[in-house]
Amino acid sequence: MIHTIIYKMLLTVIIIALFMPVHSNTLDNLMFPNQNVCITTNEDDVITQQWGISYPFDDGIAIVGKKKENNLVLYGLINSEGKYLVDPVFTHIEKEQFAYGHETFYRLENSEFEGIYDTVTCKMILSPLFSEMKPLQSGQYIAVLDSSTNLWGYIDYSGKLVIPYKYDEACSFVNGYGFVEIYNESNDSIMHTVINTRDEMVALPETVEAYGTVYNNHFCIRTTGSENKYGIGDVFGNIIIIPQYDWISEFYNDYAVFISNHKYGIIKYDGNTLIPAIFNYISIDDNGIVIHFDK
Repeated sequence: MIHTIIYKMLLTVIIIALFMPVHSNTLDNLMFPNQNVCITTNEDDVITQQWGISYPFDDGIAIVGKKKENNLVLYGLINSEGKYLVDPVFTHIEKEQFAYGHETFYRLENSEFEGIYDTVTCKMILSPLFSEMKPLQSGQYIAVLDSSTNLWGYIDYSGKLVIPYKYDEACSFVNGYGFVEIYNESNDSIMHTVINTRDEMVALPETVEAYGTVYNNHFCIRTTGSENKYGIGDVFGNIIIIPQYDWISEFYNDYAVFISNHKYGIIKYDGNTLIPAIFNYISIDDNGIVIHFDK
């Protein structure tokens, strides 16, 4: 008899739990695609699904898409109340993953141009006017492509052109410097170098060129010609390590992987060797931590 009563009580508790309403108390809202609704942070607020495609909320903002003719999907942004922050008129929207210190930015693209929307200020800080835009970096100049000349220049976060369109390739600025390429038609060669925010080139010997990203005023260099050797330079034009290695990676939190005589090691940006080249393979993560090695 007692067992029967306990069993009925447990069954009642289970049934009540199954039918209790589900609420979300975080900004990572719950999505129920099969029921065509999404429950937001407000316990009483349920947004009816109006879109052909929707993604989970991220800090109170969700990407939604509406299908048009020929299966074309146009995307927009909504807030947790279901109101449009950005109308669904773009062919692609994604949160800008490379915008260090500016994680609130979304990259907007239509069939021809790209722009940026800031979800904190709720403003389109860069209207979609550029045919291509390099990943955002540390709050400095952004490399953009001019479709009429097919040359690269730089804009600031207000959209103002701060360095004219004149480079054949360019990367967004990091720590006050950007990597650019200049094509020399006279000898059919490409020069790789570094510029500062005043559009001044770092003075490097003609026998070497820059590549990678600037870290603590240092960057990787390599010899020009048929057989590249790699070393380290700085933004003041100094050669920290004369090109002698077979390869050097970009710097990750002070450190880079280098190869010498087919062996791997780890070197610091200032030229000091942390691990000599004695391994068959080494890899490091974005924090400069060794994640794999093979001796």
